[in-house]
Amino acid sequence: MEVQWQKIGDNPVNIYQFKAMGDLETFGQGYQSRTAMAKEGLVNGNVSLNLKNVQVADEGTYRCIVKSTGWSSFTRTVLHVTGMGTVSIEILGPEGDGIKLACRSSGWFPRPELQWLMEGHQMKDHPFEFEQDREQLFSVLSFVTVLGDTRNVTCLVYEKSHLQMKQKCTIFLSRE
Repeated sequence: MEVQWQKIGDNPVNIYQFKAMGDLETFGQGYQSRTAMAKEGLVNGNVSLNLKNVQVADEGTYRCIVKSTGWSSFTRTVLHVTGMGTVSIEILGPEGDGIKLACRSSGWFPRPELQWLMEGHQMKDHPFEFEQDREQLFSVLSFVTVLGDTRNVTCLVYEKSHLQMKQKCTIFLSRE
């Protein structure tokens, strides 16, 4: 019996192969310490592959091919990767008649959205900047100037695609 796992796309990549004859395992480049198959499950037909330290680059379609004497079969599965970041608000200081704030958030995938809320109500849209790091995770930065008296100000960062994840940070501002 032979089990082979591939990441398929423009250039298919072999990430794991097990040959029962000789109990031989072969790992694709970059997967040596990140993949494992519980071989005791083969008796029951379990050819699941565990992938550790998942990265954004791992997102995609995978194919499992099982071959034995006289037959073969394959199936496909899709891996979606998400990352939820952290959110913080910084008080930058006075600006005109208000206080300038910055909202910073990093570690997101896919690209998140950002909203400022005052007393629970959405403030008008404020521009924000995105960056993407080497690991393809997104960071976002936005500024707002809050005018007036005491306010609860919240920065809400969220992603709408797979899991609808969200994080927020709230501060209480007082002129006293």
